[in-house]
Amino acid sequence: MSIRYQQWPLTNYPDALDKSNPNIRQNIINFEDRTPETDARLYYVLANDVRSLQQAVFAIEETLGVNPQSSFNTVNDRISALEDYTDLDERYGGATWRSIYLAHLADPSKPKAPTIMGHVHDGSATGAPKIDLALHTTGKLNKNRLDLSGSGALTGEDIRLNRNTTQTVAAKFDDKLDKVGGTIQGTNAYLTINGPFNCYVYKEAEAYQCVPSSGAVGTSIADTGAFSGTARKATSSNAKGNVMHYSSKLRYGNYSLCLRMKVSNRAPLQSIGKVKICSGSTVRKQVEIIPARFQTTDYEMFYVAFEHKGNPTVNVYIEWYGTSVQPVVACDLTIDSLVITPLHVTTYDLE
Repeated sequence: MSIRYQQWPLTNYPDALDKSNPNIRQNIINFEDRTPETDARLYYVLANDVRSLQQAVFAIEETLGVNPQSSFNTVNDRISALEDYTDLDERYGGATWRSIYLAHLADPSKPKAPTIMGHVHDGSATGAPKIDLALHTTGKLNKNRLDLSGSGALTGEDIRLNRNTTQTVAAKFDDKLDKVGGTIQGTNAYLTINGPFNCYVYKEAEAYQCVPSSGAVGTSIADTGAFSGTARKATSSNAKGNVMHYSSKLRYGNYSLCLRMKVSNRAPLQSIGKVKICSGSTVRKQVEIIPARFQTTDYEMFYVAFEHKGNPTVNVYIEWYGTSVQPVVACDLTIDSLVITPLHVTTYDLE
């Protein structure tokens, strides 16, 4: 039975030839030598014999379609015209295609003429002329013809910054200064200064080196927990005054003061002193030192954010209340060191 034409079960065509089709009796020929008595099986033409031939003809007609010879005299003429290579010069390789084709026929060691499967526009002797990008593509590759959505989209991860680098556009965006949050993003975001750089935005000092010139209270003590091995300490028996005073030339910016301090008693809820930050003599920030807010009696970082502008000198004071608090608070304060850093990379700071 034909798979394609199942309505005709007596023919196998076009899926197979009917030469050995069991539905068709073979070799019904040479009737002159047969009689009903000598060869009855092949003598009579049965209705199914006619029907099978009819169905085979129908299958051939369906396969060839209407007017299979087109404008040619026969189907063979039409196929021969399609196989004629006389018009392939322009379709495959330009004016030299025919000579390449004929040369290969005469000598198979010579290159084959290009075909549809190997058609290239490389401008070589065996190829078609090169594509003129300005002429053939300008205005034809609009963005609405590109797939910009989905996992197969063309993105910045596929485009390099230039021909001499492997860094992509996407990687460059990740490797940049964040102009909103004031941080440096990416592993290769190097901040380059072209010209003299005289910056004092990062300040660090040991507390025992910042003894006030007058009115000093407390003492500098040996302390293995301090970074330098020496700290500045004020006890509950000391009078009111400044434990330490640090001065530095900074100007115009938001900064963070980081103090490494500890208290001997975390029970007191009242203030035992304060951190005072001034621009020159103008107070910019004051923060109370309350023992109960410390997490332990070991050294901890005490952060104070402040804005500095105008006068180029920043003054940091640690004021101690000591015996001025009645009744006296049984708590000592020990200061290791301080650090001042900008809160934003664009902090302006030149001496």
